[in-house]
Amino acid sequence: MRLPSLSRLTLATLALIVAAIVLFSAPFMVKFLGGGGGGDAIATPSPTPASTVSLAPIESPTPTARVYVVKATDTISSIASKLGLTTAELLAANPQVKNPDKIAIGDVLTIPTAAPSEIISGASPSP
Repeated sequence: MRLPSLSRLTLATLALIVAAIVLFSAPFMVKFLGGGGGGDAIATPSPTPASTVSLAPIESPTPTARVYVVKATDTISSIASKLGLTTAELLAANPQVKNPDKIAIGDVLTIPTAAPSEIISGASPSP
């Protein structure tokens, strides 16, 4: 006598059903076969106080310097206003400029950036 041939889909479905029955019945089998330990009580771990961690102060990162290369019609005041700076701020960041009226095409100027603490203190509070 020959067994009826089953399609692969039918075999896969049967295997899935058997696996589901085993997975859903496993917790009950463990409890009834003596894996529970002490009746119906379920052991839960007691909370332990978290250890206190002291945080060391974090150094704020140094902002990356930006540079500006002087073009043909540039002046210190036009560069400063273009970058949202005052002429004094731009000159303070560029001590190599001895005479602000004599900058040359191709000169490299350092653009000052705000330090992180300045950015935070200048920020407006959120509503």
